[in-house]
Amino acid sequence: MVLNFDLDVFLLITGGVIIGILILFLEIIFKRRKERKEVDYEISRSAISHWRKRIEVNENEIIFDRSCLNKELIDLFSFRDVNKSI
Repeated sequence: MVLNFDLDVFLLITGGVIIGILILFLEIIFKRRKERKEVDYEISRSAISHWRKRIEVNENEIIFDRSCLNKELIDLFSFRDVNKSI
């Protein structure tokens, strides 16, 4: 009877260790996936800021006079609304 009790305890502890190792591996996999998403997010943010700077430079170099345009057309073709939503 003592042997059965010891075997049960051993099996429970072994099962717990195995399940713990599996959960550890799953956490490592999910953490790596999350880090990859964060890197992609940072790359996209840097690209967006780069193109925002290019747009601002291009807005300052416009050849035609905006004062002759209708206000609705200026709002329609301006990039400022896009920058605010991002």
